[in-house]
Amino acid sequence: MKRGLKFKVAVPCIFALQQAIDRLIILRSGYKLGYRDNILKAVDGIKSHPIHHGVKMQAHHLVSNQALKESGVSYDIEHLGYDINHVSNIALIPCTLQGACHLNVQLHRGNHPAVVHEDNGNNDDDDSHPPSYHKELEERAIKVKGYIDDGDYCEKKQETKLLKMMRILSKQVARDINNHELALTSIFTHFGRNTKGCCDADSIPDAKSLRFNYECSSNTDHLKGKKARTQKIKENITFAKPSVYKITAGN
Repeated sequence: MKRGLKFKVAVPCIFALQQAIDRLIILRSGYKLGYRDNILKAVDGIKSHPIHHGVKMQAHHLVSNQALKESGVSYDIEHLGYDINHVSNIALIPCTLQGACHLNVQLHRGNHPAVVHEDNGNNDDDDSHPPSYHKELEERAIKVKGYIDDGDYCEKKQETKLLKMMRILSKQVARDINNHELALTSIFTHFGRNTKGCCDADSIPDAKSLRFNYECSSNTDHLKGKKARTQKIKENITFAKPSVYKITAGN
């Protein structure tokens, strides 16, 4: 299937179904809010989640808007009921070097000092992630489009198949972030088990500089305000150092 090829869909039928599909999405998810509100509602009752214990986290679209637009898929799948802000496509990811170091997972964004991240988290800017991230997801989105048969979506109920496939894709993206197969920042290899961690820095530029480019002197443990040697920011992390933590779709 050629890139950018449109689905052969009966347009009047799709628009006639749109309200029903929207209602179905709401019923399935329980959420019809902004993307950060969606994920916060999902983890509100999970008292053991790091975000409730001092780890500053931002909401991240696993399948990015840029990837969907560049693949030529965005318009078609939106009219088949897909919502990029659905909780199944959102993950909470540490947005400070200390938080990422403590959890041993990739950093979401960190080109500013940690104190700057005292915000509402609605800042998942596609430009903040490497082009390779969106390019890889663009190719995956094209494959998803190719798996769906061209034809009468009104009869075959292909919107259900599409939504399921996109949920699976989001889970695969989370897995590949954990496995370092997809990079969120230029220092993505610093975070994980047996890695450098924060490099005693509070920002990516400092972590990349020669004077800070060494392993975390706090042994990647930042519990209860524990700073590494040259860090200036004190974070109130009360989440016990985990042996393994995974970024997860919808969590």
